Amino acid sequence: MRRLPVTRDSVAITGSVIGLASLLLGWLTLRPNRLVGGTSLYLWQSFAWYEAALIILLWVICFIVSIRPKSLYPAAVSGIVANVILILTFLLAGLAATRLTAGEPLSRVSLSAGVWTTAAGA
Repeated sequence: MRRLPVTRDSVAITGSVIGLASLLLGWLTLRPNRLVGGTSLYLWQSFAWYEAALIILLWVICFIVSIRPKSLYPAAVSGIVANVILILTFLLAGLAATRLTAGEPLSRVSLSAGVWTTAAGA
């Protein structure tokens, strides 16, 4: 059986697709206190519009770079963008949690499936 050369980075493509799919999941869960069940907030509900747009744009860039032919430049850019996404996700989640709980000392914010899926994709 003849083996065909790999021309695309399948790991980067898979990670980018997982990251793009994470945009459809809830990112944060807001609970008014420890006893009550929380409400899941999507990316655009959790963050400011420009923060959400930045995360979406970075995932799209990562996907576009990953489907290019395999070479050193796209792999390096894809790795850098994925690391920036990972850092921004947790940084922005912390800032959003601070904004969402302002003035309510008993409320809680926890990370939901979207954040963890983004971390897995990055």
